[in-house]
Amino acid sequence: MRLLPLAVLAPLLVACAHGARPRVPPLVSPADRALDSTLRDAVDRAGIVGASTAVVVDGRIIWMRSYGLADRERAEPLTPKTVMSLASVAKTTVGVTMLRLVHRRRLDLDADVNDYLPFRIVNPHRPTARIMLRHLATHTSSITDRRDFYAALYRPPTAPRASLDALLRSYLVADGADYRPENFLPVPPGASRDYSNLGAALAAYVVERVVGEPFDAHTARVIFTPLGLRSATWAPPSDERTGESRLYDQDSAGTHRVAPYALASYPDGGLRMSVEDLARYFAMLLGHGAVGGVRIVDSAAVAEMRRFQWTAARKPADVDLADANSGLFWRTKFGGRRVGHGGNDVGVAAEMLTDAAGRVGIVLVSNTSLHGAANRQFLRMIEALTAYGNSVAANSGGAAP
Repeated sequence: MRLLPLAVLAPLLVACAHGARPRVPPLVSPADRALDSTLRDAVDRAGIVGASTAVVVDGRIIWMRSYGLADRERAEPLTPKTVMSLASVAKTTVGVTMLRLVHRRRLDLDADVNDYLPFRIVNPHRPTARIMLRHLATHTSSITDRRDFYAALYRPPTAPRASLDALLRSYLVADGADYRPENFLPVPPGASRDYSNLGAALAAYVVERVVGEPFDAHTARVIFTPLGLRSATWAPPSDERTGESRLYDQDSAGTHRVAPYALASYPDGGLRMSVEDLARYFAMLLGHGAVGGVRIVDSAAVAEMRRFQWTAARKPADVDLADANSGLFWRTKFGGRRVGHGGNDVGVAAEMLTDAAGRVGIVLVSNTSLHGAANRQFLRMIEALTAYGNSVAANSGGAAP
């Protein structure tokens, strides 16, 4: 399979290596055109309003294209620079900021989380058991998202946002207005995996407490600004601002527009940025904490974030290691064949994936939440992007991951 000629590929790779923002390369090879055709066909078959894609190989962005519309009603095209909602991909920033502090010995993954809080959290079913940061980052803390409470966290973008302190006190502290024993599983921390958005928000609040600044301001200072991620924002979407994608959902009646919304527990799913910036952020993680000469986090901290935490002798009882393992806000997916983080919410489907070797990474973000056959087309896009990246890796030296 012939890929981009060196004359086209080399300037792109050099620009990325020096931190420059890559231009979208032309479709000059059969491999490029085949990938483009597959992605266009999948978007059409799925009824996706818009999807943006990127491929990273050895820390360099070698593919970046968008399909469809950012705003169907206004016929506004989607581009790699369009700001898109990322849903739970946001949780990786909790992992990065948390592990920066662990590396600086300001946090201990295995300390009682209460050591860092101005209030006390106790699982009423297991009052002597400690909840640790490692539990929060692997979704084994025994904190569970009570459906009615979490649904109420989705609010109009203009609604005032309560502090993480107030939100978590209300839900997790015994005298809180929203406290219930069923906010916790009847098992000790570490015994069962139960995906907890509020557990991730609690980890972000611990970071906030230790650094002495709000989590959104902290991520901007230590991740987004140094990397030049100008589009990255925790602000909720709007129907008025240009350069932002609108949100769409599918049901039996077709695809319809979703009103913009804010998330009170924003660190667990409120991040938005362009795919151009997300690909650079992912290149940093795949580059062991650095990209384009800019280091965000120590390589040992990234290694711990990506390291599988569970073994056959030490894992939650309900986890099958043949199917799933976990890093810290980082996990295996698709039967263990991929690793990274995804995000799904109303109007959002996103994946940021690599494999254990980490040479090839793919980014795929849709402004349309998917169901059934449409979701199968989304998976088809993931496979096509991964195959393209593996081919580039194999042709650029060394075995493809």
